[in-house]
Amino acid sequence: MIVAVCVVIALQMLELINLPIDRLDALLPTKRPERKGLVGALVFGMLFGLVASPCSTPILAAIAAIAATTWIAAKGGALLFVYGRGKGVPLMLLGLASGSLGLMRKISKLTPVLTRIGGVGLLGAAAHLVWIA
Repeated sequence: MIVAVCVVIALQMLELINLPIDRLDALLPTKRPERKGLVGALVFGMLFGLVASPCSTPILAAIAAIAATTWIAAKGGALLFVYGRGKGVPLMLLGLASGSLGLMRKISKLTPVLTRIGGVGLLGAAAHLVWIA
């Protein structure tokens, strides 16, 4: 099932199929939030945590299981530290880079190429999942 999802998303990224995903944009709010400053950042962070929870929970459960079965607190702490860095550093870099619009415009011109590279990578991941099954 996971392989099928990977293949469908990869084909969408390679523009070999066209799923009407853009229609989901109509469900998103178009008005910007009124809150700004620290309170707005706190509310946004809480909402982001709620949205990211389905992605993060399986990894955190696996880390907790590894820490619980090895009975080594330092190993579990190290795994959680590395996971936190891997989750947080890209967000911090995105926040730091958000002020450089010139760079973002250059990167946005590469979006079609980067999307196709991601699609090929996703097909490779699907092939790897089939290989190890």
